[in-house]
Amino acid sequence: MGKVNIDIENGGIGGVPPNDWGKSAMVVTATTVTGLALNTPKLIYSLAEAEGLGITASATAFAHRQIKGFYDGYNFITGSETAPLYIMTVADTVTLEDMADKDYANGLKKLLDFAKGKVRLAAIGRKPDVGYTPDVSAGVEADSIAAVANAQILCNTMAASNSPLRMFVEQRGFLLANIADLEDYNTHSENRVRPTIGSQLNDGSADVGIELGLAAALPLRRNIGRVKNGNLLFLSAAYVGDTAVEDLEGAAATIEASAYGFFNVVGGKNGYFVNDDRMATAKTDDFAYLYRGRCVDELHRIAHREYTEYVNDDFEAEEGGTLPDGVIATMTEDIKSGVKGELSTELSKYTDKSYVRVSIDPEQNVVTQGKTFIVLRGRARGHFKDFEVKLGFEL
Repeated sequence: MGKVNIDIENGGIGGVPPNDWGKSAMVVTATTVTGLALNTPKLIYSLAEAEGLGITASATAFAHRQIKGFYDGYNFITGSETAPLYIMTVADTVTLEDMADKDYANGLKKLLDFAKGKVRLAAIGRKPDVGYTPDVSAGVEADSIAAVANAQILCNTMAASNSPLRMFVEQRGFLLANIADLEDYNTHSENRVRPTIGSQLNDGSADVGIELGLAAALPLRRNIGRVKNGNLLFLSAAYVGDTAVEDLEGAAATIEASAYGFFNVVGGKNGYFVNDDRMATAKTDDFAYLYRGRCVDELHRIAHREYTEYVNDDFEAEEGGTLPDGVIATMTEDIKSGVKGELSTELSKYTDKSYVRVSIDPEQNVVTQGKTFIVLRGRARGHFKDFEVKLGFEL
């Protein structure tokens, strides 16, 4: 059977969803849940449904907190308490590294397979068993860092099967005293993974559920740290590890510069905001930000869908086994129409008013090589970052 392979190219930048954009999944540790056995994938639509399964604040506080966080974040953006969320609870002896391992039998991959490729966003979190001894020599637990690496491999695996997604991975165990040792994710290349360190509690955990819910509710193009989203009214406190964000002072800049996601304060504003939506990679990576990665993931899915229609189809070849101009025009229009219909609000236009640039070499010998090469380019929307304002008086 023929197939359509999509290769995502890096290096070209240098620097309420109407469809499935917000489909999300979460794997978290839990104690025994009365209505949902451990390691069992489940699709839910509300916090109340999760509580009906026995995932309550009293029975299994950590899992409840993460799921509640998802619906708090989603409701904050959309005003709705209903959203699809694929969940699976696992034993507290399961590490984050294992959850993210593509070959681990009861990890996130099991839940993604259950969702049959629909998931665009995922998160993993853990409250370890009492016998766990963490290694925090790199400022956060070694398990969290290893999980980021595994998560990238898992995401790459899913992208290779044309089901791309982005992940939030809990970063545990930070202590302000260890800020000098903090792992710098700018030196990494896990551009499909967001290291999340922000929390409502000062116990060294992180609220991956909240960031997941915010992202699920927002358009692809939107940074989850956009100040105009508003302050997170449902948060009464915000910490990074053992320290309230109000007391981080200069450390906040170090943590943000190291590409971690957390809840922070904004000068002149009340409440808490997500700091930015950086991923675990250098700023020069085209997909250093979640919003860019989400947009290219949907371009990937549209391209796969549109060009799969052509697999094993026939055409009247030109001399040398090349494609006729009419076929090229049709293949070009199909992808342009698909992208415009679904992503016109998420991308910047080209001068010809299209939202994707298509290049199909008319001289390629499709008959002999049995493969058609197509180059697609999208144009990312601009996002404001830093400002420098020169201010003074004049007569």
